Amino acid sequence: MSDPTVLVAQTGSVRTLTLHRPAALNSFTTEMLGRLRGELDAAAATPACAASC
Repeated sequence: MSDPTVLVAQTGSVRTLTLHRPAALNSFTTEMLGRLRGELDAAAATPACAASC
């Protein structure tokens, strides 16, 4: 399994999404876009998540 390009952490009601592609200076890819969309959709559907950053 490859390293994730988007890291996800939740503390209380805040979910933090972090770009994680240090070898490429976090340059944005279509894979990252798909992952971010999925994570934001998941956060929106999770009542315990009040904010995403």
